[in-house]
This record gives sequence, structure tokens and C-alpha cells, in this order.
Amino acid sequence: MTFDYNDIDTLIGKALSGEISAEEKTVLDHWVELSAENRKHYEHFKTVFEKSLELKHHEVFDTDAAWIQLKQKIQKKNQAKVISLSWRIAASVAVVLAIGIFAYQKFLTPQDKTIVVAQTATKENSLPDGTAVFLNKNTEVNYHYDPIKRMRKTRLKGEAYFKIAEKRDQQFLLEVNGLLIKDIGTSFNVKAYPESDTVEVYVESGEVIFYTPLDSGLRLKEHETGIYTKTTGKFTKLTEASENTLAYKTQIFVFDNTQLSEVVESINEVYDIKLKLDNPALENCRITVTFRHETIEMIAEVIAETLSLTLEKTEHEITLKGNGCAK
Repeated sequence: MTFDYNDIDTLIGKALSGEISAEEKTVLDHWVELSAENRKHYEHFKTVFEKSLELKHHEVFDTDAAWIQLKQKIQKKNQAKVISLSWRIAASVAVVLAIGIFAYQKFLTPQDKTIVVAQTATKENSLPDGTAVFLNKNTEVNYHYDPIKRMRKTRLKGEAYFKIAEKRDQQFLLEVNGLLIKDIGTSFNVKAYPESDTVEVYVESGEVIFYTPLDSGLRLKEHETGIYTKTTGKFTKLTEASENTLAYKTQIFVFDNTQLSEVVESINEVYDIKLKLDNPALENCRITVTFRHETIEMIAEVIAETLSLTLEKTEHEITLKGNGCAK
């Protein structure tokens, strides 16, 4: 059985783009083994194909039109019974370039683009690479994988906890407000609301590098917190993290002789219904208490009972009222 270049080039194109059938592959493999010239022709296609995949920037290419135009030219050449070597090279380059660009667009441009949004409630999800992510309210996470750089790139607006899926050959990089967080096999929390003057990174396990393109920043280990202040452009490291950093995720609050103003602030970051102190004299009252998955109403009642306060409730607010702290 004989084949013309049109048939063979089509089979080669299908093979390199991963669209060849088992029957067609058998025919192609047999043809390649028939002669050294056939193998050389195939290897030429393969080399140009692989080189084309390395192109990072390219123009939009109509592969269907290219195939049709090429086949028409080849048919005309076959009818004339003259197929020059230069034409075969030009045709192979055009075909493989078309295949390469098609494959680049299909397989090598940034894939697995994902956007996860939490608006009025927290949300738990996972990214395409298997990374677990827990979003606080008013948070958005954008993820995509860049196969050229073998990079998992993520952007965050708001607050989220990440438990990174380990992939030794794929780096994970998180960007927040121009700051960069490079993962080194970790689980960590990032708080980066646009209206805040600070960006906070708390490392639950492993290590991260918290930096900017112009500042080497901090290397943070387990239970360390890094704080970047936007107005000063400075990094600060805390070695003792607040026990309530992940309260929005765990719904567990631990207060140990803590000022009531700080208690209210921590709780208000998690619940929609807010606590309010009607008297500045209450701010310095102190309380030791732990809340586990309690409703905001129950939390308010426990605080009021402990400090001998009264409550006034509305649809969106609970006010703690009193003249001062109980002795």
C-alpha cells in the first residue's frame, strides 16, 4: 500500500496533536519503519512541532483554514506530479506550526482558571491543584496554572486560609496588593482587605516567604505572623500569634483576661450581627471565656451575665449596657 505526502502529513499532524486513532497510528508506525527517509521526515515534523510549543507569544492562527489551504496546494502539486523538496519542507513547517500553535492554545496557555467568591458568608472550597481554601466573608480568590513556568498563581482580595497541595515540580505563589507569598509546603492564613492598612500572614504549619519585588521581606515559620504596613512599607514579625486568628474558620474564640473592647472587635469580624458597647467605661473590662460554635446571641448573653451587663437587641446589633465592670 502506498501513501502520498498529504496522507502521511495528516497522520503525523494527528499524532503530534494527540488526535490520532489506534488504526491510524498503526499505519503511521508502519510507514515510519519502512525507510530511513520516512523516519527522517517524521522526526523533522516532530522537531518543528516541539519547538513551536516553546513559543510564549504568538499570533492568533486559524488552524482549520491553514489545513484546508495546505491540502489544496498539496493536491495541486500532486496533480502536477511534481513535489519539490523545498515545497515539502515549507508545507511541513506550515502544518507543524499550525499544530503547534493549536496545541499551545489548547494545552499550554494558563489552564484551570478558577474564581472562588464568598460574599455574605464564609465558604470552603478546593482549587484545581487540590489546595484546600477557606474564604472569609467579602473575599475573592483567583487561581490559574501556568504550564510554561510550572507555576500555580493565586490572587487574593479579603481573607482566606490555604492548605497547599504539595507538588514538588509546581511552585505556589500568592499575590495580595502587590505583595508576594511563596509557599514552602504549608498551611497559612492571609488577611488582606483593600481598606485595611495592613496585610497579615499567619503560618499554621510549614514555612512561607512574605516579600515584595523590591524587599526580601520575611521568612515565616510555624505559628509566626508577618505584618506588612502599607503606609510605611515595613514588615514586622510576631512570634506569638493570637489564638483567634482562625476564629472565622473554626468558630472557636479563646479569651484569657482579655479587654472587652478586644473581645468585641474579634467577634464582630466573624458575625453579621454586631456587638456594641454603649459606655466607654466598659472597654477596659476584662473577661476569661471560651466560645465554641456559639450563636452571637449566646455569646452576648454569656458576656452580659459574666460582667453583670444588660442587653438591648435590634435586627443587626446587640448593645451591651452597663456603668462599669462588676467587682
